[in-house]
Amino acid sequence: MFFIYRRIIEAKDNLIRDFQVELKAKDEQYVKALRQGVSDLDVLVQEKCAHNAHRQTLLFEQELQGIEARFEAERTELVDGCRFRVRV
Repeated sequence: MFFIYRRIIEAKDNLIRDFQVELKAKDEQYVKALRQGVSDLDVLVQEKCAHNAHRQTLLFEQELQGIEARFEAERTELVDGCRFRVRV
């Protein structure tokens, strides 16, 4: 009778060990997946930041071109006004 109980206990101990090994493997997979997720998120954030910086640069360039065009128009107007006064 003792032999049967001993085999049952050994079988349960073996199952417990198997479950612990499986649990450890799953924990490692989970940690690896989390790290990959963090890495993927970092890449996405960097790409988004680069895209936003590029877009903002283009907007600043357009704004600068507008300012320069208005400056040149105002300058031309002032120079033409000065020339007219010099002739009169």
